[in-house]
Amino acid sequence: MVTERTQELRDTQAKLMESEKRVLEHRITGGFAHEMRNALTGAQLELKAVLDYQEQGKGATEIIKEAAANLLIKIKDLQTEYQIPKDQIAQTLIPPLKEIAQVIEFLSETHLDVYHDLERGLSITSQIRDYAKLAELRPGNDPVDLAALLQSYKTKYAKDFGDSKIHYSVTGPDSLILQGDEIHFNSIFSNLILNARDALMETGKEDKEIHISIETLDKNQSPHVQIKVQDNGPGIPEKYLSEIFEPFFSTKPSSGTGLGLGIVRRLVQLYGGRIEVESQVGQGTGFTVTLPLTSLGQI
Repeated sequence: MVTERTQELRDTQAKLMESEKRVLEHRITGGFAHEMRNALTGAQLELKAVLDYQEQGKGATEIIKEAAANLLIKIKDLQTEYQIPKDQIAQTLIPPLKEIAQVIEFLSETHLDVYHDLERGLSITSQIRDYAKLAELRPGNDPVDLAALLQSYKTKYAKDFGDSKIHYSVTGPDSLILQGDEIHFNSIFSNLILNARDALMETGKEDKEIHISIETLDKNQSPHVQIKVQDNGPGIPEKYLSEIFEPFFSTKPSSGTGLGLGIVRRLVQLYGGRIEVESQVGQGTGFTVTLPLTSLGQI
């Protein structure tokens, strides 16, 4: 009896700590995203004004040519007046004009690079803001054909899969209706599938595969659906497996926010489900999402 109460107390404390952690998490990420978005948007608008101005005119070399032509006309008048040899004028003016043209071209390219970096910064900020809003989400009540959604990725990502020589397959029922929001389910599975694609692109394998299996089962007389997203990519080192669902954790910090799997887990939990991962280095990774089937059942 005492042991049961002790365990219940521990479970309650763990849930309370997790709840407090989430509140703090969302408060910090929400505030950070708001401030960063304001700063980045301002910088982007200022830089866009510069780029728009450049696009209205001609290339830097053409501008310099026109400026040089106008300058030479004026200098010709001075040359006539002061009897300065034309060759001397050309030797004096052409090198600095060329250098100015090169500097302008470099600045134009640099402005564009900075603009793209700002766009990426805004994209990351939007992801952080979306993560912060997860606490406000509620489960959807619409019928969603999960099997059809998973099949649709074959067409949706056909170019990506084709370019990367990835074979995408789905096994299971042709139709499986769950109650929810298709946007939520799409976010869950598109994240997992695109992660698998990215992992496979790092390998030199010829037989790259992403396989989705859908299985319905009864757990303690409670019907569930189990969806497994399996790839035969490089796998995830065991030391990372306990952390991959934590916000901002990433094995590739330079190419993402580390929020994708955190969002997936929150959305799965929103529908009373759970997500598990199994991985072997050199063999591949499998994510298993288990969701309760609602009264809508299967069709």
